[in-house]
Amino acid sequence: MEKTQSPNPDSKEAIAEAQRQLEEVRTQLSQATKGAQETISRQVQAARQRVEVAQADLQQAREVRERLEGRREEPGIEEHFQRMSLLEKVHAATETFASVELAVWERNAQQLAAIPAGEDPAALSEAKPLDLRIPVADLDYLTERTLLDVALLEYHWYRNRAGIDVVLRASGNAFRAHDGSEDEQEAAAAALKQAMGADQDLTIAVGRLSAVFEEAFALLDWGQAAGARLRQMPAAARQTALEDADWNKLNGSLLAILELRARYEDHPALGPLFGERD
Repeated sequence: MEKTQSPNPDSKEAIAEAQRQLEEVRTQLSQATKGAQETISRQVQAARQRVEVAQADLQQAREVRERLEGRREEPGIEEHFQRMSLLEKVHAATETFASVELAVWERNAQQLAAIPAGEDPAALSEAKPLDLRIPVADLDYLTERTLLDVALLEYHWYRNRAGIDVVLRASGNAFRAHDGSEDEQEAAAAALKQAMGADQDLTIAVGRLSAVFEEAFALLDWGQAAGARLRQMPAAARQTALEDADWNKLNGSLLAILELRARYEDHPALGPLFGERD
């Protein structure tokens, strides 16, 4: 007669400990999943709101541009038409950029929603590995952010081109950035040069600004050409193209032009050149 083996107390304790650890892992997984879902849900909501705002801004800019288009022959209208056309491009780029960001967060949310409930270890073992990512790690996001920089630089260069032209003329640069009244531009440049003759700090400031503007114009020209090719590139080539240090320089030029009004608002010689409100 075979002897039956009596249960090993140590085995019972080991099983109980394993069950306790499994329950702890299930709890931790459930809590972590819930926390991640809540965080990403907030990001989805915020990104969706940014898309909606961009869409509304784009629609408004398009409507104004269309109304101006039929009046371009009227005095002073062409300037507003060109500005609104560039602003429409900015809002279009913003909408695309925001939509790509939204898609990243929605993809994350879908992956978290697909995680099986923690009761079935087999289901967990068969679940697809997560590939959660933040937008700045997404190639399409980086592409659209870069193209938005180009659109913004083009718009703000155009808005400030009269003042930019005066600074370049006063610094002896032959470049002409403005297509308005030649007499007015020359008079403004002459007045700035006269003020520079009595103010060394102003002379230094104008020299620095001139260098900033020359670089900004060169980067804008390059960025428009390079940006037009980005979306058509294969992923690896696009990643390499976006690593070009000149994109960071272009962003720096954009920031420098955006800061003109606030930086020189109270300056008696430079303030009037960049004092226009958006």
